[in-house]
Amino acid sequence: IMLDMPRDINALDPCCGRGTALRTICKLSTNLYGVELELRRAEDARTRLSNVICCAMQDARLSHGSYGFLLLNPPYDDSTEGRLEMVFLERTTKYLMPGGILAFIIKENQYKGNILKFLRKYYEMVAHWKFPDGYYDGPELAFGQTILIARKRPSAHAENPDMWHRKWFTDLEPMPQSADYADVIKVTGGKKPLVFISGAMREEDMIKLLQNSPISRKPFVINKGGNGR
Repeated sequence: IMLDMPRDINALDPCCGRGTALRTICKLSTNLYGVELELRRAEDARTRLSNVICCAMQDARLSHGSYGFLLLNPPYDDSTEGRLEMVFLERTTKYLMPGGILAFIIKENQYKGNILKFLRKYYEMVAHWKFPDGYYDGPELAFGQTILIARKRPSAHAENPDMWHRKWFTDLEPMPQSADYADVIKVTGGKKPLVFISGAMREEDMIKLLQNSPISRKPFVINKGGNGR
């Protein structure tokens, strides 16, 4: 309710679940993209989002610098590559266009080490709130989550702690429940991604990729009987 979303926003949720969160935030857009590992949730998400691929995030092939909005609520867990919050943040930042908005939902106690260093390098802080009372510290499903809003820089900078003052991470206020209590954050629209496919490429994915490729200048034919071009 505090994000001013253009109708044509190109938005991405790489952990989209059933697609409810991204659809709720971007109510009017027809350019919503989601990645979901679990088949049934992915099928459900297709009823809410424009484009959904069913695969692990690390297997997705997406155009870089295309999305005006990135909703990132990664798994809260360890992996062989480190904390998944950091893995998802690092891998998905490249999909967000310069000037695009990141909404990052993780536990408050994870803002340290590599996560904080990465954010300082690639993003400018816009706002940071804890979840509303009851969700942040309630008796059920309470993880101490916060939502951080940041704008991607045009280029990576040397880490600058002054741009991410300690005040952004201490004594957080609950997320406002009405636009009357917050500044409006304008979000840029982004551009339609040329590539949005699973790494496990199907025939229809290959055809779409070739048709949109800037190096493809001549018509081509898929000959299923062999000896075709």
